[in-house]
Amino acid sequence: MRVNSLILVYFIASCVQINAWCDEERNVTELIEARVNSAFTKIRIATKLEREAALECLFELGPEAEKSVLEYLSDKDKSVVIAAIRFLSYHRSREALTHIMGMTIHPNWEVRAMALLGLGMYTEDEVVDRITESLLLDKDFRVREAAVCALCSVDNPAVIEGFIKAISSTKGALRSTCLDGLKHVFKRQKFVMDIVRAFRKHEGEMPDFLRLDIVNHLGNIADRRTLEFFKEQLKSPSEEMRALSAKGLGKIGDTRAIHALFSSINDFSSLVREHAKKSLIRITNFYFWSNNEKAEAWLQMNEARIKDAAD
Repeated sequence: MRVNSLILVYFIASCVQINAWCDEERNVTELIEARVNSAFTKIRIATKLEREAALECLFELGPEAEKSVLEYLSDKDKSVVIAAIRFLSYHRSREALTHIMGMTIHPNWEVRAMALLGLGMYTEDEVVDRITESLLLDKDFRVREAAVCALCSVDNPAVIEGFIKAISSTKGALRSTCLDGLKHVFKRQKFVMDIVRAFRKHEGEMPDFLRLDIVNHLGNIADRRTLEFFKEQLKSPSEEMRALSAKGLGKIGDTRAIHALFSSINDFSSLVREHAKKSLIRITNFYFWSNNEKAEAWLQMNEARIKDAAD
């Protein structure tokens, strides 16, 4: 009997504790909702400086406030919607991503622009696709500029193809902005081979200036992984492409490029021959500027050393 009584007491105590925890959780949820509502009320009526302060208060609430913030995406006040997007993109949850992507077709251009900038915080392929779509199709130039900034922010090599598509199909100021964005992506050393793959995939679609620009930037990066790519481009029908490739091989400075460059010192283009010889001098530290016979003799004498260095 005593044991049963103890069990009953323990059960009742447990129920009381569970109810207390539920009440506490409800209180926390209500508190968060109240603080979210208070922040958005300030954002709705405040000056720009006060809005930033209210937004800081929102950020401090953390991901727990996401559910309450989502409701404000449908608000009629653009300042409120923009603040909600900033909060949601800051915390980068999967649920928020779906909603932010939906805001890229909002009637207000500022909301669309902020949604795109918010997507720049994510890394998914679908994000790159949506940003690229806005870059190509949105009718407001300011939104398309925001799309360029967003693509620059996304840490995903798929942005390279996004920029190539945009540059190939746009003109004027927007094309220049996209080129600047692509140059920004070039600075990410880990994307080097992704750039090469994108070049090979879209080479036939790209305008000449873009192909040359990409090869020039790859040459400036001087990554040994691009060696075979540059050797391939030495066979390009474009004189400028062959010249840039010979120059790029010199910057890489790998002895495995010597044979390919020796072939190029007989190129019919004086520009290609000039860059090939400069690159050979840079790699071998041997000067054979105007005498091809001297160059051939040097190659025969050093064949074994070149092979050993390449291995």
